[in-house]
Amino acid sequence: MLPPDFAAFTFQAGPAGGDEALADAAVAAAGASRIAVVGAARWSLLAALARRGVRVVAFDPSRAALGIARDGVRIAGLADSVSLFAADPRDFVVPEGVDGALVTSFAWRVLLTEEAQEQALGCLARAIVPGGALCLDIDRLPPSTTRETERTFLRDGPGGQTWWWRRDPARSLVRVTCEAPRTGAIDVDVSDVSPEASVALLARCGFDVERAPAPDAPRAFVVGRKRTA
Repeated sequence: MLPPDFAAFTFQAGPAGGDEALADAAVAAAGASRIAVVGAARWSLLAALARRGVRVVAFDPSRAALGIARDGVRIAGLADSVSLFAADPRDFVVPEGVDGALVTSFAWRVLLTEEAQEQALGCLARAIVPGGALCLDIDRLPPSTTRETERTFLRDGPGGQTWWWRRDPARSLVRVTCEAPRTGAIDVDVSDVSPEASVALLARCGFDVERAPAPDAPRAFVVGRKRTA
């Protein structure tokens, strides 16, 4: 039996959203320098970046997530390359700034409102040096069922897990449910923000988008370059 890994959750399963692919894409956009990561619970992603020579700065509002990340990178022998601190993604400061930032799809979607997303982007814009890259991995929701508010099967997972999703159009939210033996059902609400809406938010917050999402592509790795003037 495995606990549900919401930190690495994506609506679109596949290698493009995996740790190695995201680390490669972030380094290609921002360089193997100093990169901020929003959310620390996905410590395997922090380790993948550190193995590529990145100095990782990761923050999370959850002390438990920070503890998991600290143990994970220490066991991997990469603790010297990863700095961790507690912060709200809507209100934070990165000392000394960063050359780039990486926001995973789940970390982006748990900012439930457009206001929260703009607040996080504003903090990242202040942290990233001019010309630096903000990398956003954003998946696309599956096609809606005829009855959008009904719970819909998404996929099976390891350890007997079953993942479901259900739209809540009235609140612009999606409820993700993971059912697993002996743990029951765990629900998490996430934003229904689309890749296109995410690009518009990046532009409003001072980034020039270099990689726009392809229409109907299951996921997009969007790169926004901070304007130099």
